[in-house]
Amino acid sequence: MPVRQKRKKTAKEVAKHFGVSERTVRRHVAEERDTYEARADYRRNLAGNMREQGKSWAEIAAAIGGSEWSARALVRRYRTSLAEPTGPAPSPTPCGAGL
Repeated sequence: MPVRQKRKKTAKEVAKHFGVSERTVRRHVAEERDTYEARADYRRNLAGNMREQGKSWAEIAAAIGGSEWSARALVRRYRTSLAEPTGPAPSPTPCGAGL
């Protein structure tokens, strides 16, 4: 999955050029939530897997298109996601139950 490239013009500049509001421009170029989450999952898993393979922070940063500190944050989120339970949360016990 390719890393999303930054835009060369701001929303304000594009809005002025086309004679629309800045919010209209932002709405048109917004990324779908599913697409964003898939891209975020990919980057997190890539960073986590690379670190497990012994890659350096610089190598991970280059692969994800960010800084070494963003690579560290992604690896931390990757490890947290592995530790989280995947099933539904247990239902709360009613007050006084089990007494």
